[in-house]
Amino acid sequence: MRLFFCFLCLTSLLSSQGDFKINLEEEGNFWVRAKKDSTGLLAGYLTDLKVPVCEDKVCYDVEIAFHWNLIGEFDHFKVSEKAPLTKLDHVPFSKEDYQKLERILKSKDLSFVKLNPKELVEPNTDPKVDAYSGATKTTIKNEVIEGALFTCHTLWHIANGTVVDSIKTQTKNALNRGLIEKMISKNQASFSYYLLDQLSEQELFKNLDLFLKYIPKSEGYFGKNAIEKFPPYFFETPEINDFIKNNFLNIDHYTQKALISKLLLCNNVASLNSFFLSQIKPSNSFNYQLMIQLILKNPTKGDLQNLIEELRNQKIKLSKENYENLLKSAHNAKLSIRNIHKL
Repeated sequence: MRLFFCFLCLTSLLSSQGDFKINLEEEGNFWVRAKKDSTGLLAGYLTDLKVPVCEDKVCYDVEIAFHWNLIGEFDHFKVSEKAPLTKLDHVPFSKEDYQKLERILKSKDLSFVKLNPKELVEPNTDPKVDAYSGATKTTIKNEVIEGALFTCHTLWHIANGTVVDSIKTQTKNALNRGLIEKMISKNQASFSYYLLDQLSEQELFKNLDLFLKYIPKSEGYFGKNAIEKFPPYFFETPEINDFIKNNFLNIDHYTQKALISKLLLCNNVASLNSFFLSQIKPSNSFNYQLMIQLILKNPTKGDLQNLIEELRNQKIKLSKENYENLLKSAHNAKLSIRNIHKL
């Protein structure tokens, strides 16, 4: 079946009035409405569209509702039973076609969406046939729905175009304690990274307890990245002090390392010396030298005595820097470090 390229009349793209208008990169615009949950908090966004698409010289309107989540990620679409999507020759979409379209609209790793409409089909060299008539390029056939090439291309660019940044801005303007808590409670990395990026230092501090509650449950490197994002003075607060004592063993060693590294930049964390002393074990080989460095930053004589005893009992060797710092501190406190060795 021959495919025919036709520029879309995007100026005629329609949607009902909403909360904010999206101007497309080419021409045209549409309105987006904010969705609310039962408590009145923002829940996502949607638009009802009527989009003109042309396939094989036949133009028709695609009527479809798009739904996005709070940060502009495409979530799902809905089509009226009275106006189903169709392919060439008015063949209705199958169940599998609808499922594939949803996968297409959610994907960010498709080669065909990087092409302009002219490049979607192989040019026809027959002078009697329109230059843009031809078969779908072989390299993209598996990515699209056969017979609905331009529908897939058009809808993807609406779902993943300028609307994404507009939604992110709308959500940022609506952020409050309730919405932040709701987004973090989703335990969804993209939401948490969005908040980490969008909230000011002051806003992060006000909602620090929410982030600390989420970090032990988070996956990947979010915990490490969040700790590195927080400024040093956050780590002198009772909230983080309690967080460390209650959750240190439940976070991955990369987050542990980031946490200790940030504590090393602080002046008032000696209250954690006893806790970290209890964590110094040969089995904790990733971070125990950092823990020792932290204890030696501002130790009491009692801290030094306990550290020296622990090092002897567990036969733990010190890095050159830690050994020299311990030697200096022990000398000032008139303590012996006999049988303590360097790595």
